[in-house]
Amino acid sequence: MSNETKGQVESLLTELGKKIDHLIAEAKEAGGEVREDLEEKIEELKAKKSKIEDDFEEYKSSEKWQDAKTHVHTAVKELKAAVEALFKDK
Repeated sequence: MSNETKGQVESLLTELGKKIDHLIAEAKEAGGEVREDLEEKIEELKAKKSKIEDDFEEYKSSEKWQDAKTHVHTAVKELKAAVEALFKDK
């Protein structure tokens, strides 16, 4: 895997982490049912992000990366879209 590709994935994961943290802060200000819904979605996003990070760590130094590269990029894009959708819904 090229250093550029590693950097791009790491940058996306960092950006997603910041957005999730921001969403957590906003969820604290929300009330009632909205807060519960946000907290549930946040937990789902955190779990997905964690899985992506684990997969990325496993593959980034192996030959398997070439096979998984497309899947990791797709997963990161989907996670990013999910976070952005939550911000738009608010």
